[in-house]
Amino acid sequence: MKTMNLTLFVLSAILLAVPAMCDWNISFGESESQVSFSAPKGAEDFPMGPNSFRMINDDLWVLDSVGGRLLSFDKNGKLTEKIKIPGLGKEFYLDDFAAQIDNGKIVSFWVAERFANVLTRVSRDGKELAKAASESLAQLDELAVDSKGQLYVGDYGKSQLAVFSNEGQFLRAIPWQLSGFAVDQADNLHMINFVSGSGHQHLALNSEGKELFRTDIGLSDMQNPRLWKVGENDSIIISFIPQTGNPTKNVLFSIAKDGTIVKKLDYKNPYYIARYLVLGEKKCWVVDADYLKAPKKGIELKQVGNF
Repeated sequence: MKTMNLTLFVLSAILLAVPAMCDWNISFGESESQVSFSAPKGAEDFPMGPNSFRMINDDLWVLDSVGGRLLSFDKNGKLTEKIKIPGLGKEFYLDDFAAQIDNGKIVSFWVAERFANVLTRVSRDGKELAKAASESLAQLDELAVDSKGQLYVGDYGKSQLAVFSNEGQFLRAIPWQLSGFAVDQADNLHMINFVSGSGHQHLALNSEGKELFRTDIGLSDMQNPRLWKVGENDSIIISFIPQTGNPTKNVLFSIAKDGTIVKKLDYKNPYYIARYLVLGEKKCWVVDADYLKAPKKGIELKQVGNF
């Protein structure tokens, strides 16, 4: 397990001292720049609202899960793009989305719909390009797409990543420990494995599923790892729940390819939102929202540090 030196402790203290700054406010409603929500219908139901937030080319993209749309906001909070997802049924809920980016430009989006267990590839003008559905999928959730449109789907029900072509053809399944995953600019897949006795490992595979490298990162006392992003030189950003076991209190690490911890940040995450952490080129935001308080209380994205 890697240990942090004095410099890292000082850096961590500086990051923890950074005040949360709200850079985006999104309200609930029926206008084109507002998002929809659904209140719980029973005691066991969760409130539903936007379930996925991503930073793409300095714009904030929001999955309006109940409204069936993708919305883009610039750094000033102005709505710059809206895409209606085609082919949705009367009842739907959008879980996650991922963009196919080639040469810095968005080519298309893949979107996951929970109730029908279907994935749809959509152009920027809202046209359906492909669909992917497989009886082998039990509980689709997280998505990632490479520059060629190859789609990775996190299947929570079967603890595997299902891989589809950009035409929606099922290609293969990869064992997965529900630990998040990301695709780098070279179209390589990165994920986290836990090995009893040694701790966590950073695992990288090429687009055909061949292992490229495996690095021990330790941190065996940490729980529920989730890889969010792959940066330069195969560095990764990964969150954990500490030993306390409180699911709303997380620790975020930036870890180099050799397993060295570069930065550390404590943060609190919201309930009911799957992709709540937004990572830009250097900055990090956390979604601050409680859909039980909608529509009175909207959604804020608060900057919690530089990463």
